Amino acid sequence: MVRDQGRGADRGAASAHEGEKDASSGRVVREVNVLEDEGLRRQMTLGSLAVGAVGCAVSLAWALAPGPSHEGVGPAWLLALTLVSLAALPVHELVHAAAFRLAGGPGTRVRFGREPGMLTTSALGTVLPRARFTAVLLAPMVLLSCAFLVVCATLSLPLLGWWLFVLHLAGCTGDLAMAWAIARTRGATRVEDCEFGIRLLA
Repeated sequence: MVRDQGRGADRGAASAHEGEKDASSGRVVREVNVLEDEGLRRQMTLGSLAVGAVGCAVSLAWALAPGPSHEGVGPAWLLALTLVSLAALPVHELVHAAAFRLAGGPGTRVRFGREPGMLTTSALGTVLPRARFTAVLLAPMVLLSCAFLVVCATLSLPLLGWWLFVLHLAGCTGDLAMAWAIARTRGATRVEDCEFGIRLLA
């Protein structure tokens, strides 16, 4: 299940369970549980905080840098940041859905849902090659983040674009955690979307 941010927890003994279980779609090399793995939840929270800290540091350096004045940060600026960030949440899920359909074919059944604090997109039971599944995970982060930067730069609002980028990236830590798990699990050739996250299959 593709999730922007997840609650994590240790399911049994390990958060990202590594083992060799049999499944109808292949041998399970690893499971990444973004709903119940507490260790993974802490990592994602720390990742979001780190992104926010970098965003603040860059903004401070930006404000202190010599040069022409930047856009004013006032009520209208903050309102735009809030509204666009909220609108980006369902758009993010729609991009996941489109990527699932492109990667898995028109027969792929995509479902939308909601968990506390997040929206979700899933195609339960869908098995894709690792590269395609990684593309599904990262598509919204790349496309929306680039769109924020380019559009706001065109409107002469680079600081607004930067903070839209930062907030969106901070909300993508679940996607990044699953993509990182896929990248470092060399023995897995395919990935299955499941109810708690992903299964990496040999």
